[in-house]
Amino acid sequence: AAAAPAAAAAEEGEEGEGHVEPQEAVELHFKNVPAEYDHETMVELHEAFGLDPDTLEATSILPGPGKGAQSCEAVLRYADARSAEAARAALAAQPVATRTGETMHLSIRPVDPAAAQPQQQQQ
Repeated sequence: AAAAPAAAAAEEGEEGEGHVEPQEAVELHFKNVPAEYDHETMVELHEAFGLDPDTLEATSILPGPGKGAQSCEAVLRYADARSAEAARAALAAQPVATRTGETMHLSIRPVDPAAAQPQQQQQ
């Protein structure tokens, strides 16, 4: 009788292929992003490299340095670490073109949660 609940739980887990338990989201910091890019453009970029765009949960575009900047930075949030690592591996150093035709190469690093906190001086 103990096997019945386990079997039911196993069947539940198999419902809807690809269903996994929620995992912690992971953020990556992108540099050299063309200033005109937005979330939809980032989704298209992911699709072009065979990445699952559904794992890209959010895009935060950070303003470039000064008015008329050709590039900016962005923080992209992925559903899980595996998706973030796949994106980093596929997109790091990839060439992207700005609206003026200038080519830049994406730079990607993990977001350091400690960097977002005010740093305490060590004595």
